[in-house]
Amino acid sequence: MRKTGPTAGGGLALALAVLLLSACGGRKEAAPPAPTPAPSPAAPGPAEGGGASREAQLELTREVLAFTLTDRVIDGVAAADRDLASFWADPEKAKKVRGQLTYGAILSAVESTPEVTAALEKNGLAPKEYVLGTFAMLGAYGYERARMADPKNVEGRKPPVNEPTLALIRKRWADVEKILVVPGPPPPR
Repeated sequence: MRKTGPTAGGGLALALAVLLLSACGGRKEAAPPAPTPAPSPAAPGPAEGGGASREAQLELTREVLAFTLTDRVIDGVAAADRDLASFWADPEKAKKVRGQLTYGAILSAVESTPEVTAALEKNGLAPKEYVLGTFAMLGAYGYERARMADPKNVEGRKPPVNEPTLALIRKRWADVEKILVVPGPPPPR
């Protein structure tokens, strides 16, 4: 078996990868400051064409930049994803979370899925830490992979995560890669 790239190793990663790439994959300028949180975790719905709205993308960018990944979160995501392996392997169950198109909708789906919340609680993570931790790992991992392939790939672009998160990804590269990269055949072309 060979590794095929960041393809949903843990479960949430597939849904989050699409959002992350459109929302904060290599910003050229700093994101606007985070607004005062709304009382509801709901985010704007999908825009025309099925993608996340610009407002939802900016919300995600702000949240990921404000989130600082820690060793505890990396370890918790890895453990929770192991506990949720059968959940993520069931397409009907998984699509409840993976089918969401905005950060707020994904967070809401995670919070309202007892099997997921039980695994997170068992592993010491809040739903928001799990979602943002996964987004942060994906963003930093993708940025670093692009930089390692050719530094010109990221020239003039700011990382989609804050500096402490990027430093931790570099330090815990092998662990993060185990979470995000699924061994198996390459995807069809």
